[in-house]
Amino acid sequence: MSKLIAAAVSIMIGIAVAAAGQATSERVINLNEPGAFDARNVSYAPILLTSDPPKRRLSFALDDTRYEAVVTLTNVRAEIDPLR
Repeated sequence: MSKLIAAAVSIMIGIAVAAAGQATSERVINLNEPGAFDARNVSYAPILLTSDPPKRRLSFALDDTRYEAVVTLTNVRAEIDPLR
């Protein structure tokens, strides 16, 4: 689960850097190292969005910037349980 969050964070940071006009990173970040990012207010709610494939919301803050994303889950299959 933490590797999924780290991958999503890495992708979002890459997009933010490219959007800012800085296509290359000046430092290497080891995603397997605990505390590689100084992320605050991390939220990865255990609620699946009702879509196919299912999705979850991820949000966090790095420095003064807040990031929010909807992550598509490819290794999870959601099932609907009707009310009884």
